[in-house]
Amino acid sequence: SRHHQLVKVISLHLLALSSPLLAARFLAILLDGDLEYTPDHELKVSLKTEQPEAVTTKLRDAGLLLLPAGDVVKIKACDFCDGDKRDPIPYAEQLQEKLGGLSVPKELKIGFNGCGMACYGAVTEDIGIVYRRKKFDLFLGAKPIGRNAHVGIPVVEGLEPSKLVPLVVAIVEQFRQEGLPNERFYKFFKRVQNIQGFMYQEVPTLVALEPDVC
Repeated sequence: SRHHQLVKVISLHLLALSSPLLAARFLAILLDGDLEYTPDHELKVSLKTEQPEAVTTKLRDAGLLLLPAGDVVKIKACDFCDGDKRDPIPYAEQLQEKLGGLSVPKELKIGFNGCGMACYGAVTEDIGIVYRRKKFDLFLGAKPIGRNAHVGIPVVEGLEPSKLVPLVVAIVEQFRQEGLPNERFYKFFKRVQNIQGFMYQEVPTLVALEPDVC
């Protein structure tokens, strides 16, 4: 009977709403759902439904970009100075198309910033990408929280734009193939020591810190 059907839960990530009209459509669809705005500038939605595909279809039709929650690849891009710095945007879109929502051993965040200010903190993400002087700088293995937090290791400066997407795709694929279940990317980098030819480097500290308890 209808009362004995399994109730599915949708939990997904969306880009922040960009207009009042889009917000109105969004809220109309998710009247009975729970909404959370995350530190990653996303909207996380959870709701009970017997027809999850119907809900996600309505959200996509409203102009929203949907990603599954959980251990997947997440592209965290800046707003490119409200679109004034447009040159790197196509590369962010390509990364989203190829990698966004892809299953990985542990949630993987790719920060993408459109200028050297890196004001959205790309260098503090698992993979950091900064567009500067018409080329890209690449950072790997940041640890954003904890007493021994640190930014990513700079592994490439002045990468040609045509090489960015294939390189990042290869890095993510290596993590997918060789990463252990629930292993964070910075721990993976430290364990394997070599990701696509980039060697791990211990981040220096001025004092010896005790290991984190968790």
